[in-house]
Amino acid sequence: MSTPTQKLTAAHAEVKAEIARTDTKTGLLLAFVGAVLAGAWTVARDLPLNVPACVAGGVGMALLIGAAGLLLRSVRPNLRGG
Repeated sequence: MSTPTQKLTAAHAEVKAEIARTDTKTGLLLAFVGAVLAGAWTVARDLPLNVPACVAGGVGMALLIGAAGLLLRSVRPNLRGG
């Protein structure tokens, strides 16, 4: 093999390893966000909360759902090829 081919093969392997690490981290973060959302919903649904607590909880839940959406977007495959 020539030197450019070896460098290209090494760069390809490095990119594949980075993608695998990113997918692993994203999976762990998604599991964590899902557990926090499930726990918060389980605890909060049976409590009599006042209006400020409901607003703060709703904003927090919306932020967590937004974070989960961004995490899902980061692992979405690029099917357009561009």
